[in-house]
Amino acid sequence: MPILVRTSSSVGLARASLGWLAPLAVAVLVAPAHAAPTVTAIAPASGNTAGATPVTITGTGFIAGASASVGGVACTQVKVLSATTLVAVTGAHAAGSVTVQVCNPPSDCSAAASSFTYNSTTDFTKTTKAQFETAGATLTNLATTGIDSTLRWTNWTPGTGGSMAAGTYYYVVTAVNGTGESRKSVQSTGAVVGGANNAVTLNWTAVPGAITYKLYRTTVSGTYGASSFIATVVAPPYTDVAAATSAGTPPASNGATGDLFLAYGTTPAATFSAGPNTSNNVDFGGFALRRPNDTFLILHGKNGTSSSIYDPVANTMVAGPALTGNADRGSHADPRPNGTWLVVHGDRTTTTSIYDPVANTMVAGPATSATVGWGGGSIKRPDGKFLVIHANNSTGTSVYDPVANTMVAGPAM
Repeated sequence: MPILVRTSSSVGLARASLGWLAPLAVAVLVAPAHAAPTVTAIAPASGNTAGATPVTITGTGFIAGASASVGGVACTQVKVLSATTLVAVTGAHAAGSVTVQVCNPPSDCSAAASSFTYNSTTDFTKTTKAQFETAGATLTNLATTGIDSTLRWTNWTPGTGGSMAAGTYYYVVTAVNGTGESRKSVQSTGAVVGGANNAVTLNWTAVPGAITYKLYRTTVSGTYGASSFIATVVAPPYTDVAAATSAGTPPASNGATGDLFLAYGTTPAATFSAGPNTSNNVDFGGFALRRPNDTFLILHGKNGTSSSIYDPVANTMVAGPALTGNADRGSHADPRPNGTWLVVHGDRTTTTSIYDPVANTMVAGPATSATVGWGGGSIKRPDGKFLVIHANNSTGTSVYDPVANTMVAGPAM
């Protein structure tokens, strides 16, 4: 508020000095005052001494531009969400209990003593089931794109500028990460050079997670001696100008772990050989689901409840759990966020099963709002629910909620 100040007429010196300017009105602007914030809690209440722990600080009186510190170390990425909540990321600090402080600009500060503990433990915040199943909550879907980490040659061509002797050269490449070297790639097709001023240009697809690549060369297809290593490079491509080989043989198996893996390429077989038999006949409505242990549940369909478990490593089949109803035409499965699957039986019925791929068990699921038959299937909605198409020469649909595990009637087609 402007404050009007008028000079007193009794001050002779002021009147004499100011002359005709008195009486004088002076406007003084006073900045609005902000109360100091208060800090009541911080979550999580502990974090690693290296810092980088995301925290939520609650209290009162937080304003835009507020800063935060934990143990006297300024936090980064401070964001005021409301007058009572701000989020930030801790800095590095020695182990022990410290004070959490929030300051409103320019310098109104408040602190909560011994409210955060630095330690050497890696802390995780657990999300409880109730936090995503409360009324009105929505299911967040993580969209991921598959990564093809199979190393493949894109070209291996004769070039110029080297001193390769006349002959045919073959190459394999491996990828290396922090834990070791991957299995060798498929061998390149022979690169034929005529000698004199020749080289071989090599190129291959990059592999996610690779730190370096190792190249090996031979003149006898498929045979790599004890000294066939020619180079280590950080990324493709590479030009071989007659690099001398040194000790090193491409590995036959993986020493690398994590997401780095190179598939060993071979020429596709020209024929099929017999595989193991399923534990029952497979017919209309049969399909398979991949389990977390990399075995497969095969639902037989054909108006039955039986299934098989296929182990692709041992190449064996054993009987799997029985569905709670017959599966046939229109049967299919929808994934649930807890890792189980809703299996819609089809077969012109409304029944479903819930399959747990870890426990390898089946229990009855919710009924669709009408029968599902030939042509039945599901469409995943943006909110994580599924629109189940009944098909079977009808216009009906159901909406399946995979969190609540419920069915309601959907819109008619």
